[in-house]
Amino acid sequence: MSGQVNADAGQIQTLCATIETMDRLAQVGLNEIEAIARLALLSLETPDGHRNIESVALALHAIVQKADFTCDAITYEADEVGRGYRNDSRMRRVAARSAVLAELDQGRAGAGQGVSA
Repeated sequence: MSGQVNADAGQIQTLCATIETMDRLAQVGLNEIEAIARLALLSLETPDGHRNIESVALALHAIVQKADFTCDAITYEADEVGRGYRNDSRMRRVAARSAVLAELDQGRAGAGQGVSA
């Protein structure tokens, strides 16, 4: 740790509470991701799992959503105490994806115009 840190008891208590919250969020979120992934993998070990691949797709989607939620929740907690991490490359990927989705939406909207019934 560089420099001297001057913190009062209230700041230390806030930081400790934030760390506990972040730990809880990480443990719950990652345990849920692991459980969903294990179930998806187990389902692929049976013929029924391959017949109902949509369930596996939904499980993968749930993993993505849970990972995003967990990441956002932990980031929020870190930001609350002024220690949030910024992943610039991830932010560029998110911005690029948003731009592509916006273009697709505009393309769909434009494709519907000029068509008369």
